[in-house]
Amino acid sequence: MKKKSTVLVVDDNINFANLLSEHINEQEELEVVSTAKNGLIAIEKLREFEPDLLVLDIIMPYMDGLSVLEEMNKLNLKKNPKIIVLSAVGQDEITRNALKLGADFYIIKPFDFSVFLTRVKQLLVKIDSETEIIEDDEHVFSSKIKKEENLDIVIGELLDNIGVPAHIKGYHYIRDAIKLMNTDFNNTGKITTFIYPSLAEKYNTTSTRVERAIRNAIEITIANGEKKLINKLFSKPLARRNGKVSNGEFITIVADKIRIGKKIKPKQKAEKKKK
Repeated sequence: MKKKSTVLVVDDNINFANLLSEHINEQEELEVVSTAKNGLIAIEKLREFEPDLLVLDIIMPYMDGLSVLEEMNKLNLKKNPKIIVLSAVGQDEITRNALKLGADFYIIKPFDFSVFLTRVKQLLVKIDSETEIIEDDEHVFSSKIKKEENLDIVIGELLDNIGVPAHIKGYHYIRDAIKLMNTDFNNTGKITTFIYPSLAEKYNTTSTRVERAIRNAIEITIANGEKKLINKLFSKPLARRNGKVSNGEFITIVADKIRIGKKIKPKQKAEKKKK
């Protein structure tokens, strides 16, 4: 029997913490070992359980989430947990501080539980040995991917490596736009006629707002993301457009990168012994 990955949930809203724990415990590979309603209790629980994953609220009484991250770095735990920070506050400064203190993901409340669980599995779930290995010199696809892979995980990994901020609306629109292109090749080039309207319908908004949110996310990414990888992926449009990448170019290039990655064959096995 596979050992389950352990999770500590820290949130001052007990009802929310219990609901989140239920969703996590429904996953056969995950187990919530404890919950905590404030930062002081969280520190004690971290010492006691040394979980694989810490799900941490930011705004809490007695000791907030950022203080927990600061204290956790002084605990000398045998293993440092992966960290997902949750918050109803989407301020850039708080996000940057959380990431600097060791958070792996920053998710804004309210959120889709399926998206949250995708992030958890991206951080924790061990992939079995029957996999394709998708790699390149920038380690964009540095992990092993199941043959029947979860496209959300693959897209999320690449967007995170590029440096697209996960806490803004444009991130979710870009992710879903890439998925639409990868599930149907006929969607390529239909940014304004199909992609934007589809996302607007899904998120109960307008095509114009979808376009603006994606534009904002791309501009932030080009300015603050992983420069070496951005220049590698988007060198042609950056050169043509004086340092800018259009929405369509960004989405299409990332979608193509994922398609190419998925076509890479498994590494060849060692040569068979001579008869």
